[in-house]
Amino acid sequence: MMAQPMNLKRNLPLFGLIAVLVIGGVIIGQRLASDVPLARREMTTYLFIIFMAAALVFLGLRGLRARSLPREYVEYTLHAPGADGRLHTLIDRLRPTYTLELAALDEMGQPGGPPAPDARLLGSQVRLRLPRSPGHLTLRLRAEPDGRLFGMLEIADGGAMAERRLAAALLRELGRLVPHLAYKRAASSQLMPVGQIGSDELL
Repeated sequence: MMAQPMNLKRNLPLFGLIAVLVIGGVIIGQRLASDVPLARREMTTYLFIIFMAAALVFLGLRGLRARSLPREYVEYTLHAPGADGRLHTLIDRLRPTYTLELAALDEMGQPGGPPAPDARLLGSQVRLRLPRSPGHLTLRLRAEPDGRLFGMLEIADGGAMAERRLAAALLRELGRLVPHLAYKRAASSQLMPVGQIGSDELL
């Protein structure tokens, strides 16, 4: 099995803690190696300062990392008799209101480069991000054997409801391209037409 790359953001608090301990150890080592004897009280003071600095760095970086992660995950399924058209038509309908960063997803769900300009709606797997937001949307659309559309819309909200607003706008615009499009929460059995989503509504 291929080893997974280290997630630097996830391990940032640990790296900060190690850095502070290493720097503190170097300082104490230099003092011990000097000609001036190090009193027990001075040694205790050094250790206390290093411990407090390490704790503050660890907690501060941990809090910073927490603010950079999505706060809430919501998943919807999408259903329609069929669909046609291009992905860029949907994205172009959103661009007057939203600045979007797009990444096509591979079969393992990993983001890569931007979607192909001629990518069709059916078969699309794309991640949408808003600049400076930790959240994202993931849209997957495929054709069932009987030709019906089945899709997934995953919302990872960054905490300011921006992704949930974007998700509502995306479904409204997708509904204008795909006749009779309906959606529901993944755990629900109640289908709702996307035409009922209001202009100020959140998903």
